[in-house]
Amino acid sequence: MGRKLTIEKRFKEEGVVFYKEGPIKFLDVRLSYPHLDKPQTFARDDGTEVQKYGLEGLIESDRWPNARKYLVEKIRALMEAKNCKCAKANWFVLEGDADERPELDGVYRIKCSESRKPEILDENGDEIDSNEMIRTIFYPGCRVDILIEMWGQNYVDKKTNVSSKRVNGSLRSVKWRRNDERFGEEPIDTESAWDDEDDDGFEKEDSSALAKSSNKAVGGSKSKPSQDDEDEEL
Repeated sequence: MGRKLTIEKRFKEEGVVFYKEGPIKFLDVRLSYPHLDKPQTFARDDGTEVQKYGLEGLIESDRWPNARKYLVEKIRALMEAKNCKCAKANWFVLEGDADERPELDGVYRIKCSESRKPEILDENGDEIDSNEMIRTIFYPGCRVDILIEMWGQNYVDKKTNVSSKRVNGSLRSVKWRRNDERFGEEPIDTESAWDDEDDDGFEKEDSSALAKSSNKAVGGSKSKPSQDDEDEEL
């Protein structure tokens, strides 16, 4: 059994809950860049790579003013405790920039990842094990609830003595909430492309006749193609 969570502060109207044990729950955020069925390669500050599951949750800027202030207080306290004071650009929560992507207009980005596969739940709270179902249900643009845990990073490269300070978000759990407009184009269903009826009227050359024709060409006299012949070749 894991740790039981007890509520520290709930912003009911804003859909954000803080727990005494550290996790934070964000309700009804837009799912962006999901990597839930398989991990993605991320680059560390020291140049090395790591495989992680993750997502980006988009929450409307005007929806959570009080919870956002409370979160900033928690982040500042964490940076003090873990000696990881850093610029806001290195926080897991960032104000969106519409110039970067249209869907980032008027939202905050909650970036979180985890090396271990997070708990993935359907709308009833039942865990989903099928990667195919995860890809289908958790599409970019749908609405989800996420449980994250922030932590302070104060890493020093022993070779270069360069430090890297961040406030990161670990993804603990994600739960499907509701449909919304998909980001990007919907995947193509290729099954219908292989319908045999689409091939009606196409005359397939007999393979044995084709083989005989090839043998004659190989055994016959070889002549260098003319310039006109070469121009006609693909």
